Amino acid sequence: MSRKKAPSRLLTDAVREVRSTRSRFLSLLVLSALAVCFLAGLRATAPDMKETGDLYFDQQRLMDLRVVSTLGLTEEDVELLARQEGVEEAEGAYTIDAAVPLKDQEMIVKVHSFAEEGSNRPRLVEGRLPRKAGECLVEPLFLEKSGLSIGDTIRLDTGTGDFEDALARREFTIVGTADSPLYISVERGSSSLGTGAVSAFVLLPQAAFSLDYYTDAYLRAEGAEELLCYSEDYTELVNSLSDALEPLAEERSALRGSPSGKRPSRPWRTPGGSCLTGRRRCLRSSPRGRRS
Repeated sequence: MSRKKAPSRLLTDAVREVRSTRSRFLSLLVLSALAVCFLAGLRATAPDMKETGDLYFDQQRLMDLRVVSTLGLTEEDVELLARQEGVEEAEGAYTIDAAVPLKDQEMIVKVHSFAEEGSNRPRLVEGRLPRKAGECLVEPLFLEKSGLSIGDTIRLDTGTGDFEDALARREFTIVGTADSPLYISVERGSSSLGTGAVSAFVLLPQAAFSLDYYTDAYLRAEGAEELLCYSEDYTELVNSLSDALEPLAEERSALRGSPSGKRPSRPWRTPGGSCLTGRRRCLRSSPRGRRS
């Protein structure tokens, strides 16, 4: 006859302990379950946030590279960029700083051009898109800080510098509010106007600008939309395109130099500027073709 196996003393003590301290055991069990759920949520949140961000950027057609010049980019520059291998499309755009005088303050804003079917499309929050040169979109934060409303008129003062006559007119009617894929954080950049701190952004139709050159060129890379923008494959693709374009910057700088053959007077570069978005890279071309 087989001998009956004696119960484990360790198991017996554990069961006895649970029975005598049932409430404490249940509390520890619940806390452990919450910790596991919290950790699982954190691990799932990061990929979900990246996927959501990538979808938003693709829907709004956010640029992959931004080419900037201190003294402007010509239509020929933009067309040449569009013909480069690996570039899906290139679009000229305008970006300037302006001051908005208010009753008791002055707000410094970043003014961007936009095309309804172009890159960096705004996402309308309230109101409608501008239908003529005298209308504008502002971000919701602008109305909050200024106390203005849709239908009010603002005046944009561009100062006395290079962009003094950059706008075809000074006054614009606010017809709506919108978010821009160019801004995915609370930072709005810096400015040489006022205190140097930018409070908000304003979007104008391209017809509202009177410049004979573009300040920016937005590029979209071939195959970038199919990649997750936070992946190594995307970074490698955009880096490769950026490196491939740098010799072109040196070439265009030389063509736009002085007749005497001295240092180019209108190079592709931007001293001290910053990218508008953390997702996409900014190509800053100097006369030597090096990213700064």
